[in-house]
Amino acid sequence: MITPLDTSCNGDMKSETTCSMCTDAGFKVTSLLADIDPKNSTKCFYFSILYAIGIVNQFGPTDPAAAACYATFIKRVINRVIILSSNNITPHFLFLQNHKLIVVEADGNYVHPFAVDDIDIYSGETYSVLLTTDQDPNKSYWLSIGVRGRKPNTSQALTFLNYKTISASVFPTSPPPVTPLWNDFNRSKAFTKQIISKMGTPQPPKYSNQKILLLNTQNLIGNFTKWAINNVSLTLPVTPYIGSLKFKLKNTFDRKPPPRTYPIDYDIFKNPVNPNTTTGNGVYVGVVLDFVLIIMYKKWDKMRRENLYHRSVENSVRDSPTNSATTNQHSSD
Repeated sequence: MITPLDTSCNGDMKSETTCSMCTDAGFKVTSLLADIDPKNSTKCFYFSILYAIGIVNQFGPTDPAAAACYATFIKRVINRVIILSSNNITPHFLFLQNHKLIVVEADGNYVHPFAVDDIDIYSGETYSVLLTTDQDPNKSYWLSIGVRGRKPNTSQALTFLNYKTISASVFPTSPPPVTPLWNDFNRSKAFTKQIISKMGTPQPPKYSNQKILLLNTQNLIGNFTKWAINNVSLTLPVTPYIGSLKFKLKNTFDRKPPPRTYPIDYDIFKNPVNPNTTTGNGVYVGVVLDFVLIIMYKKWDKMRRENLYHRSVENSVRDSPTNSATTNQHSSD
């Protein structure tokens, strides 16, 4: 789904139409016709691609109303496209047919540019890519988003890109692309290893006060499944944390800090010995944290989450300071 993010780059938005079905579902989906001078290829316009696989697939990949969610471009223009995931958990795969994507920014940090045909994107991540509209302007091209982090139960979400020279009602002539295998970890790691920060990127503190390892799991409280970190499930206090810390309130949340690690013999490939968890609302305060390692274990209920190893693989690669666009040292004040 595509919505305008910034129109202040010398491009005038000529018209705007909205897909009513997606809007009714709670998501603004806009098709933009951009009036940009084709002679100046440095002008750009920005898009934020926001998507929710479950919502889009309610309409079906061939539903005419869902097909109204398209983006129209002018030929031979370099477009900066900002891709972000506001999804909860599931990693996704984004593919734009016949167009190379030049990745120039990841999570707010510029990177050494590299070209890809598609992108794996995880929860909360952002990428800026350069998209050159240099293909046949008399055709439309699939934009596909599929589930990558687990065995999918939904088909990919589909929209398409078309050039301004043809009607937006012209569908692509080729079949939709196929999403790669959900458990192709080598493919995911190969993409991530290309993300290298540019020289001059601000560095994290050279030393840390301590290292905290976080194990992210799904556990039980009674008969309810809850997310937990180091076997503690967060229950938010009545008073917001920021207010409590600013005004030095002492009894609004648990002042005992959460666990700093998890059992060293924990095996993410086996069913947990203890499927239960407890609740808490403590926070880490006043330290500089080293790398935060997030691991998601294989849930015992295969119907709900067959394998969450995919996410831990991605994090273990991104957490390398010599190979990452972002750093994982954080100051907790």
